[in-house]
Parts: sequence; C-alpha cells; structure tokens
Amino acid sequence: MIDPNDNPRFLSNVDPVVVSADRPLRISPAGMRALTKATGRTMTELMEDDADRLQVMAFLELGRRALAAGHPVDAGELWAAADDVEVDFVAPAPLDPFDGASSTTSPPSAGTGE
Repeated sequence: MIDPNDNPRFLSNVDPVVVSADRPLRISPAGMRALTKATGRTMTELMEDDADRLQVMAFLELGRRALAAGHPVDAGELWAAADDVEVDFVAPAPLDPFDGASSTTSPPSAGTGE
C-alpha cells in the first residue's frame, strides 16, 4: 500500500496523464523491464485488456515524472498508483479551411500572377 506521506506528490493527487499528438507516450527499455517486473506480464499481454492498457499509459508517464523529479519509485508501487490515474486523450484541433491562410506553397508572385 502506498502511503502518500512517504511518497512524492506524483504518487498522491496525481495530475491526469495527457495523450495527444504533441505529447505522445514514450517507453524506454528500462521502462519496459520495470513494467514486466511490476506485473509479471509482457507489454503485449497488457495491451490486450482495455483497463490494463490505460494503466500502462499512466505507469509510463508516472515513471517518467518520477525520474525527472529525481525520485525513482519501486515498479510495484508505481503500478499500484497508476491504477487510479486518469488518462485524457486530446484530439488535435480540426483544420479551418476558412482561416484566411493561403494554401499556395509557391512564392507569393505565383498566386497573384505578379
């Protein structure tokens, strides 16, 4: 059981994990090994279940945050904490065909004939 008083902020009251085009999830070989150590299952096995897939995303981001803060956390504790983290998927903003920008990729003179 994780005691919020003994762990850094990222393991209690954790900000949601955001997945978007400009914030893709990344995993290192060490992260993959930590995930296997924490769960006893491979990434392939974990990706087959919807809830596990979300927990993997949270686990990876929490691990990244922990390392960036200089507070490495036991993989099992990180996996347990990841079970309660929300994962937000942010869709890219749609393109506006009427935004006034030119779609011409040629020099300005090619679009005006000058």
